[in-house]
Amino acid sequence: LKGKSSGFLKNLKALFAQDLPEFKPYIDDFTNIAELLEALGCDYQIDIASGRGFEYYTGIIFQIFKDEEKIGGGGRYDALIPLMGGKDIPASGFALYLDRLMNLVKPEALAKPPGQRILIRAEPEAVKEGFGTAARLREAGYMTEFYLGVQKKADFNWTLDVQTKAPLFILTDQVKRKKFEARTTNEVLAVLREKGGDKDSVA
Repeated sequence: LKGKSSGFLKNLKALFAQDLPEFKPYIDDFTNIAELLEALGCDYQIDIASGRGFEYYTGIIFQIFKDEEKIGGGGRYDALIPLMGGKDIPASGFALYLDRLMNLVKPEALAKPPGQRILIRAEPEAVKEGFGTAARLREAGYMTEFYLGVQKKADFNWTLDVQTKAPLFILTDQVKRKKFEARTTNEVLAVLREKGGDKDSVA
């Protein structure tokens, strides 16, 4: 049973909602993840039966590909740590195959000096917009990270707060301590070019 869109999961939910109502929250979570991938512009395929041989996983299992090359994978395994004598806590993880990743990196990219770094922080309701903005900034050549609760603002040239109300974007220059408002991603890029100088320059 395979699909390639969040609509596929919504159809599954409608199909099983009456007979298997306990599946609803899991399909809802899965759908949210699929919609985030779509907001990022990532191609993906859903395979409901792909968990064979990975019984310790308790949630979503994923594999990461670059073209036809598998470069990583992981999933959620809430029951694994207790099985190993640890506490009963939620857990997830993944592995990246560095040897395969290095084969995909172009030599000129390694020689290029690091560019300006931007930390994106998004309100819960604006996460999709935040991911989409991160993708746009990376395409424009900026080193962009999504805030996961551990990064320090001082390690970045800029922070970008993504909101659900106007102004949708607030850029903060971490060096000069100045804030700029923007309504669209294009305006964010314009501010970075005007106030931040070349994307390859660092503070």
